[in-house]
Amino acid sequence: MDLTIIIPTKDRFFFLKRILNYYDSIKYIGVLLIIDSSETIIFEKQKKLILNYKKLNCVHVYSKFTPLHAIKEHIKLIKTNFVTYSGDDDYQIINGINECISFLRKNNNFASARGKSYLFELNNFCNQV
Repeated sequence: MDLTIIIPTKDRFFFLKRILNYYDSIKYIGVLLIIDSSETIIFEKQKKLILNYKKLNCVHVYSKFTPLHAIKEHIKLIKTNFVTYSGDDDYQIINGINECISFLRKNNNFASARGKSYLFELNNFCNQV
């Protein structure tokens, strides 16, 4: 898949584990660019976690910046023709992304496309996978 999903994260091991489980379960074949601003101990723990997902194409990098500046810092790592941004608690629906990519390929006068989105709020949040 000619797509990079940028996932900024900071000190949220359980969120990262949950999102990696999601992309692994749907057999995502694009690139996951994980820009991690975590404290050193958590960064190393998350680095080990990511290595366990051998079927995912993950690029894990450190940044001391906020998400927007961190993306700018690592923009050269994006080698795909299509890119999307997704927080570590957001889930991309790949069928929708594929429709957007198909639309963009057929309509060169457009620079971006957006599909439907859903918002869920958790009342009793538990920080576990």
